[in-house]
Amino acid sequence: MKKSQMRTRKNLKTEAKKQFLARYWLCVAVGFASPLLSFALSQIGGAVLGSAPSLQGVLADFSGNIAGYMLSWVRSLSVSTVVGVVALEASYFFLRVFRDEKVRLGEFFAGLTADVGRKLGASFWQALFLLIWTRVGSDLPIVLLAVLPASGSNTALAVAFLVFACVMLVPLIVKSLSYSMMYYIVRECPKVSVRKALRLSITLMKGRKRKLLTLYLGFAGWFLAISAIAIGVVHIFFSGSDQPTARMLVMFCIMGIGLGLHASPFLSVLRAGFYNDLKRDGLRNRVITQAELDGAE
Repeated sequence: MKKSQMRTRKNLKTEAKKQFLARYWLCVAVGFASPLLSFALSQIGGAVLGSAPSLQGVLADFSGNIAGYMLSWVRSLSVSTVVGVVALEASYFFLRVFRDEKVRLGEFFAGLTADVGRKLGASFWQALFLLIWTRVGSDLPIVLLAVLPASGSNTALAVAFLVFACVMLVPLIVKSLSYSMMYYIVRECPKVSVRKALRLSITLMKGRKRKLLTLYLGFAGWFLAISAIAIGVVHIFFSGSDQPTARMLVMFCIMGIGLGLHASPFLSVLRAGFYNDLKRDGLRNRVITQAELDGAE
């Protein structure tokens, strides 16, 4: 097997920054449009499917709430599936930016309505697996606390709950990284089945999950700094205010604008560049084959 020839993190960031700045306002526009569309779709989906009881409510009255709890799974999966189509198309848009292709804002919106069935299938498949891992991590501790005898201190139980929840985050993060290249493959390789795209993503990410995670963590400073600014502004202008909704709205607006003007779209271009290098290196080292990308099983 040949040695990996993927670019170093520094070189990859340099190339991504170059392409990002060359189409700055276009990237920012898609960077804002994508989460706004996702938010709107999630709100519509929530309104259509209605609310569902929490797991605590189900455990308190199992027979009366189990149907509602199952509805919460359907609701989460449905909303995640629809929102995933937006993320899929945005991923491909930023991939074209990294490759220095000619792109227009209208192409992003037009792409949302093209091959919708396949995109929904891809989004559903990924959302299903991630939802299972998410719910196991969030719901299982609640179940354990409910069925275990209420002995010992409340503090000990709370600590045990927190530790278990944090431990369950690890497989969720690992799986998220493994599936992260699926959207690019689905959009770029129209003859590859949805399930095959997921398997190819897992194959490509073997031994590379830490490298991608490091890229994400490189933006932690941006997120923390902008979050601190948002909290500071809210504290100054809403000190003593009894309007929690207004406080949260202002905070999210500041964070959204701050991240949307640089960190978020730049990270999207950088991640697309990571996929571009990963795919090229995978083909060179025969980790995957062109025949597989062309739809051969």
